[in-house]
Amino acid sequence: MTPENTYELVISLKQPGIKAEVMAWLSQNGFPEFVEGSVDNLDIDFDYNQQTDRFYDELGGGEAPLVIYKYEKSVLEALAKSLAEQFPKAVATTIKAIPTSAWQEGWKESFKPFATEKFVVFPPWEKETTTTSGKIALEIEPGMAFGTGQHATTRLCLETLEAMFEAAKAPFDQPAKIQVLDVGTGTGILAIACLQLGVNQVEGNDIDSDAILAAKANAERNGVKPYFWHAADFDPSPAGYELVIANILTVVLKRIFTDLTSYCRPGGKLLLSGVLAEEAPEMMELAAANGMTLGTRKEQDGWSCLLFTKATDTGATGV
Repeated sequence: MTPENTYELVISLKQPGIKAEVMAWLSQNGFPEFVEGSVDNLDIDFDYNQQTDRFYDELGGGEAPLVIYKYEKSVLEALAKSLAEQFPKAVATTIKAIPTSAWQEGWKESFKPFATEKFVVFPPWEKETTTTSGKIALEIEPGMAFGTGQHATTRLCLETLEAMFEAAKAPFDQPAKIQVLDVGTGTGILAIACLQLGVNQVEGNDIDSDAILAAKANAERNGVKPYFWHAADFDPSPAGYELVIANILTVVLKRIFTDLTSYCRPGGKLLLSGVLAEEAPEMMELAAANGMTLGTRKEQDGWSCLLFTKATDTGATGV
């Protein structure tokens, strides 16, 4: 059940040039879903379907405040305290409550249906006008996790997953028998897509309790049952996973890369996105240093999606 109120933390920037440092700190500390300006009252109507340079210009341009929305006020209170300690003279913060219904009206025009080869993705309020045309329907309510999959990184992951599970191309002969882990699951869209493609053992985790709430609701909405963990409680499979997915910004991927590779079984696959095209070579070097070999690389709107295979003594590639 959606909470009655949504809470807004406004981070005002008091020191010129501090925005990039604050954004990096937020991403590294588990709050990459900030927006610039205020979503309620439509001060900023942020569109995740824009070109990459526009994406970063809007996040980094000018001195408009950075804003984060959560259902739990205590999460924002703790974040405000941490920001005050980290940037004592550079930022100021305020928190206010907004009726959730009003907040949802502020952003939902940005989320429109879109289609890939196998999927049509749409938010609930577009359901009646969306034609599936034989495609797999993915009904995704962003909730506080943002993003219905319109952003290029998620679209690239969906397209790569489609190719992976295509009978003639699949690295996994029996998708139903493999185990998949979606790290930083957000709305749960990629975990749900894997189940729709024939996998029956899918887990997702996220550091954000609001994302877990959204992911569980979306799984129920689509009639599938992945298992979602809060990252603090995550207990990975001792045997590892044949496929690990992480659609997270590069600054975070670099911090958790060792964990990601450890989750993969020998011969397993690691699918990464959230990587800018110019950052891809750095990620490829990091992967090689961790025993991973690049399989495919796709790009869209300045973003990269990278599929790696973990080294194995037997030469196997999954089950």
